[in-house]
Amino acid sequence: MGEVEPRGAKQSVLVSLNLRRLQRRFPEASYLVAVNVERYRPIMRLFYLRHMEHQYALDLHDVWAEIQAAVDPAYTEEQCEQDLAQLVEWGSLTGAQDRSRATTIQEFMRRHLKYSITPYGIALERLLSELEQEGRGTGSLNVDLLDQVLEGIDRLDRLLSQLPDRLEDGEERGLGPIYQAWDRTFTAYDENGKQASDYLAQLARNGEGDDVTDVEGFLAYKEVLKEYLASYVLHLMDVGDRVAAVLHRWQSDGLGEKLVEACARYEAHHLPMADGRLPALESCREGHAAEWRVFRSWFQPGGGLEELRRRTNEAVESVVRRVQRLTDRPAGLSRRRQLEELAVAFAACRTPGEAHRLAGARLGLMQPRHVSGEAQVFAMRPDDSPWRQRAYRVELLPVARGRRRRHEGAVPVRDRSQEEAEILRQVMEEQKLEESVWDRLFAAGELDLGALALDDVDLRDRLLALLGACLASPDRSALAPDGSTVRLLPPRRPAVGWLSAPDGSLALPAFRMVRRKEGERALVPGAGSAAALH
Repeated sequence: MGEVEPRGAKQSVLVSLNLRRLQRRFPEASYLVAVNVERYRPIMRLFYLRHMEHQYALDLHDVWAEIQAAVDPAYTEEQCEQDLAQLVEWGSLTGAQDRSRATTIQEFMRRHLKYSITPYGIALERLLSELEQEGRGTGSLNVDLLDQVLEGIDRLDRLLSQLPDRLEDGEERGLGPIYQAWDRTFTAYDENGKQASDYLAQLARNGEGDDVTDVEGFLAYKEVLKEYLASYVLHLMDVGDRVAAVLHRWQSDGLGEKLVEACARYEAHHLPMADGRLPALESCREGHAAEWRVFRSWFQPGGGLEELRRRTNEAVESVVRRVQRLTDRPAGLSRRRQLEELAVAFAACRTPGEAHRLAGARLGLMQPRHVSGEAQVFAMRPDDSPWRQRAYRVELLPVARGRRRRHEGAVPVRDRSQEEAEILRQVMEEQKLEESVWDRLFAAGELDLGALALDDVDLRDRLLALLGACLASPDRSALAPDGSTVRLLPPRRPAVGWLSAPDGSLALPAFRMVRRKEGERALVPGAGSAAALH
């Protein structure tokens, strides 16, 4: 059996990186935070756009004319030359002498330069361009990608089970289907994560604010959206449980290591790099091992799958809360718009008396609010005006803003030890009663579900719930209601039995169950089986 590595023993992802390269300063990005950033950034974006149009070099006059027309009409040619020189010094641009324009020695000495954007500058501007387009990336919650991951794992499970325990040299050609299946599976997994992240981020941005004009259409749209999110969560958990069960078995059987070795060998022998050379086997092995670790950890408890499920559930809750806010308030009204109209009405009042009457009419029509105060039982007469009835004193609780002050003197604490002891006694009695029920059920040691008759319908239902928990568990074991561990064993032969109860009989495979209490070392099947419990 494979062991799950503890959290504290998890290897750092920085170990395999080149720290010297990681700690290098990037002066090529200095123009993003420089003093004259309002000129540097348009210049770099101009070079990037022209580079994307396959115009790889610009001279001083071209840059100066563009920036002067688009950014600052007072921009001089001397300023442009200084800005270009600074960008060349940082490494964002390169400058090379344009010798084709020199017709005399004097022109050659004046050094007409052609400027080009460096690879670092291209990468930075491409990143900035993608960040600026972030609001337009919609993404999606595509269940087809989840199905592709599940199908790929099932195919890999079949292919890896046919591999020998030791791979021999010269057999790399037959590893192609494994490499292709893993490549499609990991690509679908990676694409699902990216699209889901983009979709949820876009949904969070669109959910800001509640001012809508067509309330009925908006509510219908939100209802469809809520069903869309909920169905994705259900599909995500179903696929996640099934993939996690397969990966758990792979970890115990060593198939994960087989997958890494098979993919590394195929890539190192049949997929040359851009320069025509084949990659080193150890490098391929490290790359695929990193992919396998990321993929496996995503499906483990506390991994990326649970985080994606949590974020999607939060999106569902956000949609429900927003719909609730819209349905609770009067349709088509906005609190901000109401206050603005009230302010305009007050501004139009000609005398203080008119303003007082407006305030009385407006504030007297406000909806009543529930206030938290001293408990008093009183009722107002519905046949008379509230202003003519007797007033009642209501002591409101103070609302603490910021740090609360300490109370003067000690606050007495009520002694609840007797109540707690009584609750504990009741819980212990219920626990003993539950344990006695399961002791009688497993009195023979091994329980044969295919030949069992119960006289308690509720016990039958709890036994079926325990059966479902065992079937869903990777090791076919689960906790019984009394805290003991029950393991499910396959039928001794392919047979169907009957589980009987007062309300009818249920046909099911003749599963067997063994039970282990806390403190026992192993689940040892008994010699007999409980045929009936009365």
